Amino acid sequence: RLCVGSCRPVHGLKTDTEITGAVFSGFARAGPLPLLRILTLVDVAKVPLGDIVTACPGLRAFAMRGSLVRAVELEALDKCPQLEALRLSLQPRAAAPHLLRAFTSCRRLRAIDVYNATDITDQLLACLMINAQAVEDFSASHSGGFTSACGALSVGMITAFKSHFAKARRIFIENRVTDSVL
Repeated sequence: RLCVGSCRPVHGLKTDTEITGAVFSGFARAGPLPLLRILTLVDVAKVPLGDIVTACPGLRAFAMRGSLVRAVELEALDKCPQLEALRLSLQPRAAAPHLLRAFTSCRRLRAIDVYNATDITDQLLACLMINAQAVEDFSASHSGGFTSACGALSVGMITAFKSHFAKARRIFIENRVTDSVL
């Protein structure tokens, strides 16, 4: 288990101890870390996710709040087929298609929180319904702004997703577009 976070100023004291993704750029070159199962990154900027998951193929839980070097690096999560928990809060939010490969390959996903990471779409929900074996906890949001059908989120798909994972402890999907119209 590894948890890394940037230090923040305390009680007005100035500090320049900020951890950035550069710390992890050597992960892939250092060789595999097969025993690392849980990784949490808090307030780490410009994380090279591709390097991290290449070095840690046995990850079972990955949580991150911060920013990626490039949003396309989310696709590298497909190298972690044992992943059971994924919690992301990204600034800026990533485009939904970047999660398709992860949602296709990580068939053991049980806990997924992408509420502050992307705009969930019909396509992503369908991908999880086809590939994930037993989602128990799910949180996502959709704020709209898409003009294509592949970026849409429909009430029918939300209903189908909840029905498909009826045994889940919690499924929370906020469709800010539909909810704001009602």
